[in-house]
Amino acid sequence: MAELLVQILAFVLVAFGLGVLVGFLFWRFGRVCEPAEAHRSREVESRRQHAEFVDLRRELQTAVEAAAGLRAEVANLQAGLHQAWQVRDEAQRHCEAAVQRRAAADAELDRVQTHLGYLQRRVTELRVARSGVPVVDLRDGAGAA
Repeated sequence: MAELLVQILAFVLVAFGLGVLVGFLFWRFGRVCEPAEAHRSREVESRRQHAEFVDLRRELQTAVEAAAGLRAEVANLQAGLHQAWQVRDEAQRHCEAAVQRRAAADAELDRVQTHLGYLQRRVTELRVARSGVPVVDLRDGAGAA
């Protein structure tokens, strides 16, 4: 029985060894050899792509620095815009106050002009009264002395 187990184990080991040998042969000789010219062209292409990668990395760094500068500029412009809005709001308040003062001044001017008209009429009436000429009030239709 032991002899049978040794034979089975020997056959399994030989089969395993043959499998490894056949696998190695397929791996070693199954590869396609590429021509030297193709290998060189692939190496040249790889170097070109690496150089392009380095250039793109530099461009990326430059773009990142430019973006940081633009962010700072945007922050400055936002601060300036905020300040300009505050100045605009203050100017608008001053303008509204000036409009209110002008409306008050216009009302005062109307009142003064009305009073001036009254005073001119009164002066005229007093002059006429001093001159002795009878005055006729045309508004009522009746004569006044």
